[in-house]
Amino acid sequence: MNRKLSAVLLSVFATLLLLILPAQAHEAADIYIDGVWATPCQETNDITSVFMTVDNTAVDHPIALIGASSPFAEHIHLVEGDGSCAEGITERIVIPFGERMNFREASYAIAVEMNELHEAGEPFSLTLTFDMLDNDLNSDGMTVDVVVGVPILDEAPASSDILIVTPWVRPTAMADMSDHDHGEGEHAHDNEEMAMGMPMFPAAVYLRLLNRGEEPDRLIAASSPVAEITEIHQTTVEDDVMRMGEIEGLDLPVDEWMAFEPGGYHIMLVNLQRELFEGEAIPLTLTFESGTELTITVPVYDPTMGGMDDDHDHDHSHDHGG
Repeated sequence: MNRKLSAVLLSVFATLLLLILPAQAHEAADIYIDGVWATPCQETNDITSVFMTVDNTAVDHPIALIGASSPFAEHIHLVEGDGSCAEGITERIVIPFGERMNFREASYAIAVEMNELHEAGEPFSLTLTFDMLDNDLNSDGMTVDVVVGVPILDEAPASSDILIVTPWVRPTAMADMSDHDHGEGEHAHDNEEMAMGMPMFPAAVYLRLLNRGEEPDRLIAASSPVAEITEIHQTTVEDDVMRMGEIEGLDLPVDEWMAFEPGGYHIMLVNLQRELFEGEAIPLTLTFESGTELTITVPVYDPTMGGMDDDHDHDHSHDHGG
């Protein structure tokens, strides 16, 4: 697909956005989770230990991780000890108000027993359920789900002055999980569009960025192996007409959140190399003017549809980002 056809698709895509209500910032936005990674347990090949850092400085009360789920997992447990899957199961992991907890340093992990639908070493999405607590650490009856992408790594990712939270991208197709095949890392789904060589609509990645460094920075580029072209875009409305176009970069002042959300900034994935299926996760590399390159794992799901575990009839004929 050439650039001219891509431009036409983007124009059509922007027009379709007029039919879509912008997604509201989901309520998990104030629970900052970064440094997510997983490593296979030495004791068994089908269990993976997931680690992360949970920052509870924006919520004005304690929170507790009480569960997790994934369409690619048979069983998931919260474990306490030295961070291995052989340790004891715990019912919750409490993160006090004002604290930032590194699970591995605190000897916690999430033990995920993968099912046969998951390719070893392939990233996946994980839905984390947090319980809101009062000051006595009792539940107030409210829970919040946060979806994260989990890469399989040999060691923890390096820390960075750029905090990236709540990334997501909508699915471009629905998969039958009972007949799921990842043959050699690719989805072997029958897809009429792809079989006919028809182009797929682009997809948009949304996230939130915070520059925690001492100097301003600038996001200047993005790339992903699932797309031939990856661009930084901005959606604007002029005279009641919505327009979407590429921008050269985005300034990141110190200690200021930048939101990539429907109807505003987003990372556009053009000329997708394959469909994106709910429950999986894709890599995205962001390049900054300072020379920093960060590769994050973006979960594929639609927060406007109620989460990965809800039974919805998703219609993505016109709903692929934006």
